[in-house]
Amino acid sequence: MTAAGPAAPGGAIARPAAPGIRLRAPSVQLPRGSGGRTLPQMLRDNARSFGPRPALRSKRGGLWRTLDWAALWAATRRAAAGLSALGLGRGEVLMILSENREEAWIAQLAAGCLGAVAVAVYPDAGAEEVAHVIAHAGVAMALAEDQEQVDKILARPDAAARLRRILHVDPRGLWDYRAAGLTGWDEMLAAGRDGPWLDEAIAAAGPEDVAVYCYTSGTTGRPKAAMLSHAFVLDNAYRLMGALGIRAGGNYLSYISPAWAAEQFFGVGLVLLAPLVVHVAEKPETVQKDLREIGPEFLMFTPRQWEMLASNVEARMMDAPAWRQRLFA
Repeated sequence: MTAAGPAAPGGAIARPAAPGIRLRAPSVQLPRGSGGRTLPQMLRDNARSFGPRPALRSKRGGLWRTLDWAALWAATRRAAAGLSALGLGRGEVLMILSENREEAWIAQLAAGCLGAVAVAVYPDAGAEEVAHVIAHAGVAMALAEDQEQVDKILARPDAAARLRRILHVDPRGLWDYRAAGLTGWDEMLAAGRDGPWLDEAIAAAGPEDVAVYCYTSGTTGRPKAAMLSHAFVLDNAYRLMGALGIRAGGNYLSYISPAWAAEQFFGVGLVLLAPLVVHVAEKPETVQKDLREIGPEFLMFTPRQWEMLASNVEARMMDAPAWRQRLFA
């Protein structure tokens, strides 16, 4: 196999197949592109262009709640103002320790509005892994979904002491906690004051700025952070949009953790670029039911998640009537 040759005009890669012969991959030309914008700038422009169209749907208590692009942008600005009021600034790092949910998606874009970097941690990570990310990434603030995730941070006092604030979304079980910097999501929102300063901060960011850190699995050593720029996330989303023929307005279920780079391309970049309607399941156990209600055009699952889905179907078929079992077989 020969090595890749020089870049062909238009960005295609030329590979020498035989002496005097070059093969060129055609450039993909799609109507939607990032145009040198950042992720928050894409969200801002989508709010202007697609204001009343659905953007994000999350399920709570069995009911779907819909935010249109204008409402999602307003919620993101409000969160950005709140994070700024609590001290998060340009170049600092916000850690997100949560299952996929509306607040986590908004928090990442809100951090980007301030020029800060988001780092998502797998929700099943242990306290030692969480402490490693806090120290290695230089995390300034953390957003924890609930008591379980807050406990992982507090389990290592040395790591917790590095944090200016520990935000939490679900307050259940945390009423008697007295940890320094522990702050509720609603309290953070109430602290913010929107204004022209936020527009200036959003405009000041560039596509080559780092948007997110995604950590490796750490199979050959301690996990290391891959630094993904706004341009990198949106360029990969652009290529996926062309390769998969994704059309505007499609439905996408955000199920894999944004700690995985692939979910940054699908669940953030593609959602903003296509744009798509991103759906957040109520909890992992309801994904199969939620899928039937959403009817997504495509799915992005990890091998483990596909295996769990197949195992669930097979287990339910064991209790199904004989005629259904024959159809299944």
